[in-house]
Amino acid sequence: MVTKLCECGCGRETNIVMVNNKTKGLVKGEYKRFIQWHQSRGKHNSQETRKKISENHADISGSNNPMWGKKFSKEHRDKISKANKGKIAWNKGKKWSEEVKQKISKSEKGKIISKEHKKKISNNAKINPNFGMRGKNHSLETIEKYKKWRKTFVLPKKDTSIEVKIQNLLSLLHIEFFTHKYMNIKYGYQCDILIPKQETEGVIIPQKTIIECDGCFFHACPICKNKEYYWTKKRKKIDKLRTKELQEKGFRVIRLWEHEIKVMELNDLRNKIYGNDN
Repeated sequence: MVTKLCECGCGRETNIVMVNNKTKGLVKGEYKRFIQWHQSRGKHNSQETRKKISENHADISGSNNPMWGKKFSKEHRDKISKANKGKIAWNKGKKWSEEVKQKISKSEKGKIISKEHKKKISNNAKINPNFGMRGKNHSLETIEKYKKWRKTFVLPKKDTSIEVKIQNLLSLLHIEFFTHKYMNIKYGYQCDILIPKQETEGVIIPQKTIIECDGCFFHACPICKNKEYYWTKKRKKIDKLRTKELQEKGFRVIRLWEHEIKVMELNDLRNKIYGNDN
């Protein structure tokens, strides 16, 4: 069967014209040139045209719109869902060009969401029963997939400034180390720095050592006394459990606070690693 593809370049098949329409240049039995609404794709209206369209639609915008505040029934939504099943999205596999990305970036710059708008978003999220994963649970299969993926995913993608400083100091001390190694324990995670056992000229480390560079805010430093949230308390608890588990597995764990690292010098780290610092 001969088919015709939409001339906009979306790759989708057009429909056959059922009724003659001289105004639109449609002849019964022939294929349409475009899918509905695709004839204007890639074209841009002038500022003058946009203004005219805006003025013409002023009387049906906002609360004047006949669909304002109304929602489709479940039956209607199911019909739409069935009608779209098997159809390939027009933008599937396509990527924005750098030019488009730059345009979006520029249009978003300087935009400030008002406190009132933020409050509306927050309230809607609390009320909406379908918000995110509310009331839903991942299957065991999905959880296992996520765990496998998380083992190889480095987060954050860029090392923090305090991690970089410790890495640089270790390099000056000629100590071999690895970053973001996955620790296979109950609360599995990627450690900041892992120092393996090593015995070279001037460097003797008899025990596998892990160095954690803890940010004072995110890990609730007791000295800096930052405001504690429910998630910082939870993180604190998990930090303790991870440290305990690692020690039971034969690791030495050194946890360094952000405020310590910022003023740390080479000898300070040397003393921490070789156990000369109490």
